[in-house]
Amino acid sequence: MELESKQLETDKEGVSETSKGSKICCSDLTVILNYMIAETKKKVSALRIGIFTVFMVVMVIVMLKSVVQITPILFVKLGQV
Repeated sequence: MELESKQLETDKEGVSETSKGSKICCSDLTVILNYMIAETKKKVSALRIGIFTVFMVVMVIVMLKSVVQITPILFVKLGQV
């Protein structure tokens, strides 16, 4: 009987700890989002530079991937000539 009551107590504590963990996570997320929003309002040009940089990196990666996919076709055509 004592073991069951101790186990129930630890189970209850485990549930409360996980709910505390989610509250901490949500509060951290709220602070981060508030900071990001405030910074984007202050420094609009930095946001534009960041978005443009991400766009350029993605574009270069897509171009490199397409070149790698086309390369075998080019070698086959060169071999036929």
